[in-house]
Amino acid sequence: MLAFFRPVPVYVKVYPNAISITNLLTGETVHRTAPEPFSNSHLVLANFGIAEKLGREMIKELRLSRRSLKTMVQQMKVYEGVLSEVEKRNLRDLCEQIGSKAVFIITNDKELSNEEVLKVLKEN
Repeated sequence: MLAFFRPVPVYVKVYPNAISITNLLTGETVHRTAPEPFSNSHLVLANFGIAEKLGREMIKELRLSRRSLKTMVQQMKVYEGVLSEVEKRNLRDLCEQIGSKAVFIITNDKELSNEEVLKVLKEN
């Protein structure tokens, strides 16, 4: 398959009211704080629309808006030690809305290196 048509591997980290996206092919990272809060005291992704808009803007900034993505996503603040099924769904939906064709979720808040993420994405 031609390289242009292969999904681009990205690492998405979702923080309270902020998102970080790394293009794992180039190492380029964009980190933005939302202009309006999308988190509350119980959910990191409480207002999905604001987070989605921010994510789309960041994907454009990384020049990936017309590419399909293969994404490892991680919520960087985990309440009560475990992601709920609703939080997992929110993360998956967010990534799909910004262009991901395949989404893998990290269920803890231990940050991985870009190399670790890229290795997992290449294996799957």
